[in-house]
Amino acid sequence: MEGIKEGKYPDTEFAKLTSDQQEEIAEAAEEPVIREWIDNPDSTLAKKFPPKIQAAKFANLFNQRHERIAQKLNPNSEIDLFNTTHKTATEPFLASGVLIREKDNQRITKLSDIEGSLKILDQWESITKTDEQGNPITVIKIRGENYKIDQEIYNQLLAKNNK
Repeated sequence: MEGIKEGKYPDTEFAKLTSDQQEEIAEAAEEPVIREWIDNPDSTLAKKFPPKIQAAKFANLFNQRHERIAQKLNPNSEIDLFNTTHKTATEPFLASGVLIREKDNQRITKLSDIEGSLKILDQWESITKTDEQGNPITVIKIRGENYKIDQEIYNQLLAKNNK
């Protein structure tokens, strides 16, 4: 990780950097902490704020939003939603095993599977379609990659949140 002294801004006080430059340094410093929290269930952070519970809470919010939208769609229709949220709110859900990369069927269980946490200005998309019977099908798009939702794990997360 490039810091202030070793990195791009060796002769500048942090307070004198632009907000974008400060954000760049902060994101690099946060990444190892986020990865330890999500990818290491024995870490102190994971024990205090279990990622599976955080994932379940996010799944519930995601489900409520998409269920309401899908109920309003006609059969064979589609809606593309731009999503953004607070950094670290999405990551437990993304690394929970609920997503499967379409191109290689790899299940996403670690942040490194999606090239790390979402950056502060990163976005992701969800595309909800309905089939001929009007049943919703949602695809998540992160950094140009499409991911299917494993409905069984998704339903487990929803059930965990409702306990």
